[in-house]
Amino acid sequence: MADEYFILSLRWTKENYATWWCPNNSGYTSVIDDAGRYSRADVDACPGYYNNGHTTIAIPCADVENAAQRVVFDYAWLKLIAPRRVTRATLNDSDEEPCEACGASVAATNVGLRIVGVGQ
Repeated sequence: MADEYFILSLRWTKENYATWWCPNNSGYTSVIDDAGRYSRADVDACPGYYNNGHTTIAIPCADVENAAQRVVFDYAWLKLIAPRRVTRATLNDSDEEPCEACGASVAATNVGLRIVGVGQ
């Protein structure tokens, strides 16, 4: 929908990933699919809260979604940071999955796991 914004948390964003506000001002996530969508009216009504340039930046959802990339993390590392929210897929050597960026088939052994709702 037009005029919707994701709120980037500059306070909680770390080196290699962005941290977004969850819906209804309720927490943070590094998974864009779990991020809240805020209306232009909300952002304009309280820019010091949603878009102050020091701890928050409101970015149009379309811009973020166009620039976002899906990544697969190392399973052992993910189990350390989110042990109850990551599942390892049972894959056969012959399985293939489409690359989300280009659509080409990728051997499942190169994928290794599926991420299920990883967030904070």
